[in-house]
Amino acid sequence: MVPSSIAIMGRDIKSSGRGNNKELSLPKALKVFHEYIKNNFDNVGDKFAEVALRIHRGEEEGRNIRGTTTESEEVTLKDEGVQFFKIPMPKFDS
Repeated sequence: MVPSSIAIMGRDIKSSGRGNNKELSLPKALKVFHEYIKNNFDNVGDKFAEVALRIHRGEEEGRNIRGTTTESEEVTLKDEGVQFFKIPMPKFDS
């Protein structure tokens, strides 16, 4: 299986402050990370570039978003100076 990618754009992301230093296995760490993104970023789907540009231009309130982009949308976002990054997001069985 090839993991899919999402793009995310966040405001000031700060540590959750949980303060536990327990070691996690890679699968567990990925699952925790996936849940954090799912619970703390609005999923705007294939409208990511459109929403990110509106936020960047001040036309919409800043917030954490996630979604998908095409290569041409990524070029546009970079040209406009929008900061974002892509993360491979594996699917987890519930």
